[in-house]
Amino acid sequence: MGFPLWAAFEEKPFSARSAALSGSLVGGTLGLDASHENPGALAFTERPGVTGGHSRLFGDEDLGLRTLSGAFGTPAQGAFGFFLSDFGSALYRERELGISWAARLADRASLGTTLKRQEVRMERYGTLGAFQLDVGLFGRPAPKVTAGVAVKNLTRSRWGGAVESPPSLFSAGCSVEVLAQGATSLAVVQESGGASSWRVGQEAWLHSTFAVRAGLETKPNRFSLGMGFRHPFFAVDYAFLTHPQLPDQHFFNLSYFP
Repeated sequence: MGFPLWAAFEEKPFSARSAALSGSLVGGTLGLDASHENPGALAFTERPGVTGGHSRLFGDEDLGLRTLSGAFGTPAQGAFGFFLSDFGSALYRERELGISWAARLADRASLGTTLKRQEVRMERYGTLGAFQLDVGLFGRPAPKVTAGVAVKNLTRSRWGGAVESPPSLFSAGCSVEVLAQGATSLAVVQESGGASSWRVGQEAWLHSTFAVRAGLETKPNRFSLGMGFRHPFFAVDYAFLTHPQLPDQHFFNLSYFP
């Protein structure tokens, strides 16, 4: 028996900060989200740590999204990271587990890659899985400017015996510190064979411990708002994301920095 899987692993906001900035950070400072968003940015992660997030897509109890990620650097072997994403319920569930590595190409550029395992489980139909590869480039061409390019699902491996394979996702963007205490991020995201989505986000640190965020996205047209609280050892982030037809979404993240 065959069944379509085109919608599996479609793009979803991975964290509250990413959601608040409308997914515009592929060329910005990603921090603990780098393994998932752009592995090339891992080499520029300033602090090691772990973060966990939770959301219910469109407010539906059966569409829960749980995420976990972390990153740390080494003096000679480059930077390492991981992420785990669990979406759905007992009837239908998607899981992704990725392990990442990145190294500096020069003082201002880096290259990274993520090897990830994707699994789709459906009640009465069993589990399908495949390994995928993501790659990313990241650079800092000027002191207040960063840029990045990432390709997700580069290998497009098929899930088990299914005839479909996940589409590749191309993203490119930059981030500029226009304001004294925050960066403006711009990105374009395109799924292979699909239309381009433009995203813009603004982050502003009103205090050394408190930030507000906002973003806009096309296709679908929606906007986002969020805030973050930062302490030397932990951080708390929240985001509110709209949708033109479906209910609004809320995202929460808690991070720890040892």
